[in-house]
Amino acid sequence: MSNEPVSFAIPQSLTHHEYTHRMMRLLSTIHMMKVKEGFPRDELLIRSCMMSNILVAGMMDKLVIEAGTLSFVPQYCDMETRKGKAFVKTLITENFGKNRMDLVLELEELRSDFINNYEVKGYSMHAKNIYAVHVYLDLVNMLNPNAECRIVDGELFRTHVAKKNLKDTYATEEGESTLEIHKGEEHVIYDGSPMHLGRYYSFMVDMAQWKLGELHYVGANIRQAVDELCLQIRKQKGFIVG
Repeated sequence: MSNEPVSFAIPQSLTHHEYTHRMMRLLSTIHMMKVKEGFPRDELLIRSCMMSNILVAGMMDKLVIEAGTLSFVPQYCDMETRKGKAFVKTLITENFGKNRMDLVLELEELRSDFINNYEVKGYSMHAKNIYAVHVYLDLVNMLNPNAECRIVDGELFRTHVAKKNLKDTYATEEGESTLEIHKGEEHVIYDGSPMHLGRYYSFMVDMAQWKLGELHYVGANIRQAVDELCLQIRKQKGFIVG
């Protein structure tokens, strides 16, 4: 038995150009999908392409690359209704296989556990490694100066410009604190209330690092990438709320 590490390899039954064609079909499928109202369609394709590139560069296997590339579909597209979920499941299963769909659904359960603050247990390393890339790409999106909205774990945060002075009041261990959002300053709406961008960035960076801790072991490269990006956001955004 070989002791060499398992790496990404084109199956013998497929030539390089045949597998390239399969990846083109995969991304074309994502590109034609209708997204939920308010969600940027172009960003679904961009994130899916970035996910594919990261997983290929990380020498992941075909299952992880393909399921990972498809893994943003449940966030951006209708899977809440029975009809929407049936459409997505049929499309992915018939075109790319049941095992790809099963991993996409497992990843969606993992994402749901984080959203609902449940204990994250019993998930495959495939799902955990893909989700760690989700965490990384959510952070990357925060630094995009052209992004009108930011999507974290499938939740849409739109950037607004204050038309008047606003207050961001939030709870801390010492009690209640308030940040001023001055007229003309950007902020996001969180749970129906204005959130100062400094607090938003701090909240998201802390959440990303907490998620990595809850996942326990994930690929060293993506863990390092998340840690470095968190440090960059803290430095670049300046005012970070403790």
